[in-house]
Amino acid sequence: MNKMQTIETKRMILMTMPVDFIDKLIVNDDTAYSDYNIVQTDEWLKNEFHEIIVKIREGMTEEKEASGFDAWIFIDKADRTIIGDGGFKGEPDSEGRIDIGYGIVESRRGEGYGFEAVSALIEWGFRQKGVKIITADSNLDNTASQNLLEKIGMKRIKSDETLVYFELKKNQYTGEPYDSIWFRRLTEIDLKLMAQWFNTDFVNEWYKMDDTSYEKVSAKYLPRINGEESTECYIAMHFDKPVGFVQTYFIKDYPDYNKYVQADDKTAGADIFIGEEEYIHKGWGAIILKKFIYEVIFCKENVNSCIMGPEPENTAAIKTYEKIGFKYLRTIRNPEEDSDEYLMELRKTKTKFL
Repeated sequence: MNKMQTIETKRMILMTMPVDFIDKLIVNDDTAYSDYNIVQTDEWLKNEFHEIIVKIREGMTEEKEASGFDAWIFIDKADRTIIGDGGFKGEPDSEGRIDIGYGIVESRRGEGYGFEAVSALIEWGFRQKGVKIITADSNLDNTASQNLLEKIGMKRIKSDETLVYFELKKNQYTGEPYDSIWFRRLTEIDLKLMAQWFNTDFVNEWYKMDDTSYEKVSAKYLPRINGEESTECYIAMHFDKPVGFVQTYFIKDYPDYNKYVQADDKTAGADIFIGEEEYIHKGWGAIILKKFIYEVIFCKENVNSCIMGPEPENTAAIKTYEKIGFKYLRTIRNPEEDSDEYLMELRKTKTKFL
């Protein structure tokens, strides 16, 4: 198999098309799909896209793989089928412009896949050197596509008899933070990254570990990864970038701690830290925590509330939790941690989602 670039979103893997994949598609060789563990369907690769990939292949050699400024396919994680395609129509021009396009197979439209894919591609595009503006166009009667582009933040700049034209400048791009965050379970592979995060001052200030070596981090989190402890640990992802850590547990499962908290059987605990410095003090903590509560903790039928216990001096965390809707309960002293905890609670019935 040849090299390719990938972007992982909550529901999809976006993949550039390698040379060998394209070559087999052009000659209708079905092993193109099995080579990359993709399930073939009759709905994708219509005639018009077949013509496009022939043109894409003309600009590629065995040495020059897909740059990312060309075509991507959208693979559904659940069933490994291709549910759409899109990408860019060449590298940045002299003004730093690239043009984006996309399409979703008919049976999967209206489910948010277009928004998810285009958001990820725009995020990727603005991370590339020299990209200053991303443009797009939509058929005049395709209001769904126009609404999607505007939701992402693109501005209408002109229209003609057939098309509406959009653009988004890098210095105006804010993204869709809530929709771009997703969670995956912590794995053993992540422990090296966790150790790196614990060795940063901004993490260790409030999420303390006396020994932040890889060995100690592994000793603490491997039992949770392997299911030997009931705490569920997750990596918070911003598109395909790991940016932080969150975990949840039933407080009743830790009786030594619960004798101070006095939580009932349906109360969950949660902890969070941001691991990437560029995401600190920019509102990402509130976005990540609120989405985690909505998509993980409060999706459990046997959870009625969530309690968090920042240190009283951690005013930034307290303000973040208040912004989400947490209310102060009481301050407790946890002798095992040798610190006070400013207990805050969010009731399931009181949650206001973004």
